[in-house]
Order: sequence, then C-alpha cells, then structure tokens
Amino acid sequence: APALVMLFTCISMKKKPSAIQFLALLCAMSGVFIMATGGNVGSLSISAKALFWGLLGGLTYAIYTIQSPTLSSKCGVLHILGWGNLIGSITSFGVFIKGCQLAGSVTGSLCACVEPLSSAIISYLWLGTQLRTTDMIGLILIVATVVIITLDKGKVK
Repeated sequence: APALVMLFTCISMKKKPSAIQFLALLCAMSGVFIMATGGNVGSLSISAKALFWGLLGGLTYAIYTIQSPTLSSKCGVLHILGWGNLIGSITSFGVFIKGCQLAGSVTGSLCACVEPLSSAIISYLWLGTQLRTTDMIGLILIVATVVIITLDKGKVK
C-alpha cells in the first residue's frame, strides 16, 4: 500500500518523493519482503492465497488511504465510518483518517506499516508463534520506517 500511495501521489502532484520518503518506503517494503520470503527470494513463507489477499488488501488500503482525506473533508469522518464500517472500530479508523488528513496519505500509509509488527508480537505472545531471524530483521526494518519518519520531524507531507 505505501508504494501505491507514494506512486499515485507523485504522479498526481508531478513531483518526486523526498529522500526521507523513499528511504522509509524502502525500509517498509524490505521488511515486509523479508518476512514474506524468509529471506529466500525464490520462495514464499506464506501461501499463494495469502499473497493474493495481501496484495488485494494493499490495493484497497491504498485507495482508502488516498481517498479518505478528501472524502472526510466533504462528508465528515463520521459519515465515512458509518457507511464504510457499519459495524467496526470507529476510534481506530477515525484516528487513521484524521491522521491522513493532517499528515498526508503517504505519511499515513508508511506509519501504518507498524501493523505487521504488532501482529507478529501478538502472535508470539498469545499464540506461541516462533519468530525466525528473518522475521526479526523484517520487523526491525518496519520499525525503522517509523523512526525515519519521526526523525524527519513532520517534513513529510
């Protein structure tokens, strides 16, 4: 999703991503790639079905991230949440949409890369899933994404 959001934003605004945005995207994509392949470029650590749903989820997430600031400005965050998530977590999506409105779609999507980190930690703690070295490297790269954005001190829009 962050790559698609960045690509769309760069094309629509006719400008290149900043060095910080590009570095953050590289860290995020590298981390997810390492976790999905186990560090072996020729294989996947996930099923083809999981890859399909992950890619489809990334596409729909990118669309949601790009469209939500514009829609929330026109319709309001609560209307979007009401129709888009009739039964859902109003607080988390509301905060996300407002964050994208304030910080921009690219920053919002890059920061959302922390989700695999929280999923991995929860699956380790509650489900007993064993994390491999490659998983840890991927998680570190994902955390580096957020650190890079934070160190940029709000310059990424």
